[in-house]
Amino acid sequence: MLLFDFESALDRFMGEKDILLEVLTPYLENLNNLLEKLSSLKQPFDFDQLRQIAHSIKGSSLNLDIVPLGKAAEELEDLAYNRIEKGIQVKIDRVKDLAAQTESELQKYITL
Repeated sequence: MLLFDFESALDRFMGEKDILLEVLTPYLENLNNLLEKLSSLKQPFDFDQLRQIAHSIKGSSLNLDIVPLGKAAEELEDLAYNRIEKGIQVKIDRVKDLAAQTESELQKYITL
């Protein structure tokens, strides 16, 4: 599974590699803040807050062609939007797992 499509992201940034690499650190900082908020949520979930967190992860990830994490966050957002509690913890865990994998992958580019 391709966690980060560097070439596609580079196209999105019109070939400006330096700018793309510069936004990865703030992206990870924001992602970690959102994951902290996600981890602090307790059952019964505040669906509105959960939806907002998932929406932010989805948008920032998809804008950088971090598709697996963006899609997982989208699935979580949909559950929260529809106030479906069944399976929501599995989706939260999936987002956290993909976020950890994505962070490891992005660190390879940040240290270039």
